[in-house]
Amino acid sequence: MLKSMIDKTIKKQKRKKTMKTTTNVLAGTVAGIAAGMMLAPKSGKETREDIKKVGKDLNEGVKDRAQELRTDIKTKTNDFKDKTEEVKDIVKDKAKQTKDMAKDTAKELKDVTKEASDEAKKAVEDTKDDAKKNYNEAKAKIKNHVEEKK
Repeated sequence: MLKSMIDKTIKKQKRKKTMKTTTNVLAGTVAGIAAGMMLAPKSGKETREDIKKVGKDLNEGVKDRAQELRTDIKTKTNDFKDKTEEVKDIVKDKAKQTKDMAKDTAKELKDVTKEASDEAKKAVEDTKDDAKKNYNEAKAKIKNHVEEKK
């Protein structure tokens, strides 16, 4: 995922550099043509026609650049949507894992609590039985002792 993000960033930087270079070349070309027309020994009508042509070419270049930008924005928007879906899926998955872990932990805690409760009940019963047995033994000894003294 990180490699993918780095690759996209590198591609973005290359695209920017290419667009900047293209824009600079176009601007230099227009400037060169304009300077050539101004310095060329032509009639006013011819110069105006040349300027119109340069303006038309410049307009086409701007249109092409705008289309490239629209395409670039659309691509970036789609990339962002894809990334958002990817993150959303990861968050959903992690939430499900956390929920499952919580359920498992609650079940284990319930089982351990029940086991401890059962052991405590058994210990109470054993203690109760031992106490009853000891009581009966003590009672019998006291009875025997009292009868012996008579």
